[in-house]
Amino acid sequence: MTSRTRRRVLTFLIAGHLVAGIVAAILTDGLAPEPAATALLGLVFSGGGLVGLWAGSACLPVPVRLVGLVAGLLYLGCLLGVRSVSEGHAEPDDMPFYFLLVAFSACPAFFGGIVLRRFGPKLRITLVDRERRKEARIQITVRFLFGLTAAIALFLTALRVFGQLNYIPMVLGIGLGSTAWLAAAAVLVPRRPLLPALAAIGISSLAGFIPTHFLAWPIQFLRWWIAVAISQAVITVAFLFVVRWSGYRLAPSKLPPGMNRPAESQAVEQSNPAAGFRPSSAANLKS
Repeated sequence: MTSRTRRRVLTFLIAGHLVAGIVAAILTDGLAPEPAATALLGLVFSGGGLVGLWAGSACLPVPVRLVGLVAGLLYLGCLLGVRSVSEGHAEPDDMPFYFLLVAFSACPAFFGGIVLRRFGPKLRITLVDRERRKEARIQITVRFLFGLTAAIALFLTALRVFGQLNYIPMVLGIGLGSTAWLAAAAVLVPRRPLLPALAAIGISSLAGFIPTHFLAWPIQFLRWWIAVAISQAVITVAFLFVVRWSGYRLAPSKLPPGMNRPAESQAVEQSNPAAGFRPSSAANLKS
């Protein structure tokens, strides 16, 4: 796949997510247990997780990632809040609630990406050449497993503490947004991602228990929140499958030379050795 085709695919993918969110917001009549509201919440929470994942792990300059993160969260907050306010299901003063909700949904993927970018395997989402994908496999160390266990324990403790304080945006946002990294690990890492992706969707459905368990909401909403968690996981996994098809992987930051370059640039250098000539190699020729 050429760089131009790759950009087109990703552009259409993002545009499709935006259009689907707008259509779901138009069709829904408040955040009630109905299919349109389920799809809307799934799109919003999946969008928050994907934006956080991209901002924390993409191979782009920090200002670009931060601007994209803020723009994406503003869009998702308006998508969720403006519709509720316009239908009379919420007051204009409730808009900060929706912005906090989508902001917290991006926090696990964003800060998790920053931590894994600096420590442990030093992962990032990068373009990996097809011939060298075997070299990009992640090597899990015991220290990384201990850190992962501590992060999960901290995550559950935070949900319990903020659930007792009835801080709804943080509990819902962090709880449902944390499944983005699970989907990324299932789709962008394994050689054969189908079974891990199905397992990730099944595990992500457990996030539907968060409102009833940590916030003590009525049990009759349990099925709806499980449906929201499943729809979010399915949308995230489908999105990442297209990203994987475009050639991107979750790989270590320190890659062998030329590993994260597009295949067409390597083909040009092979056909024209002068294209890959660097001034630093002149000293080697003289010596």
